[in-house]
Amino acid sequence: MPFAMERSGDVPRASSWTRIWDGARIAGGVPELRFHDLRHLAGTLTALAGGTIKEIQGRLGHASPDTAMLYQHVAQGRDGVFAAEIDRIIRDEAARAG
Repeated sequence: MPFAMERSGDVPRASSWTRIWDGARIAGGVPELRFHDLRHLAGTLTALAGGTIKEIQGRLGHASPDTAMLYQHVAQGRDGVFAAEIDRIIRDEAARAG
């Protein structure tokens, strides 16, 4: 179900969106939050969840992989995570073959 109005259950009209967004930001205690910040969060969380460049590109509708690559900044410093996962995969395969 798409985002819906509380009273009517209808999808909000474009003319109502600014009022809704402003109210939500203020009620949430983040008046400086821009709507685009939610999009950036979605891209960042997709990258953290292991999304590939192609998956991020498709999810966010980017025309080029270059834009999707902006969200890969979260992978910096994750060498230890990658090493541990590679080690787990190798151990699991060795145990299966074993």
